[in-house]
Amino acid sequence: MYGGGVAWNALLIGSLITAGVAQARGLATALSGDADNALVVISAKGLNPRLQVVARASNRETEEKLLRAGADRVVNRIRSVDSVWL
Repeated sequence: MYGGGVAWNALLIGSLITAGVAQARGLATALSGDADNALVVISAKGLNPRLQVVARASNRETEEKLLRAGADRVVNRIRSVDSVWL
C-alpha cells in the first residue's frame, strides 16, 4: 500500500486500487475540476463504502452534488475564505 498520496491518475480505478483505497480509512480529492472530484468520490466509495472522503469543491453549487456522490465532507475554498472575513 502506498501511504504518501496518489502519484498516478486518480481518475483511473486501477490507480485507486494500487493506492490501496480498498483498505484505506480516508481519502482527500482536490483535483482542479469538480466533475473529476465527483468521479474519484464515486470510484473510491465503490471500492470501499466505509472510506471517509473529503472532496474539494470550486463553487457552492457543487457542494451538494459531491455530498450526493458520496463525499463525507466537502471543502469549498471560496466559502473557507468567506468565513475568515466573518
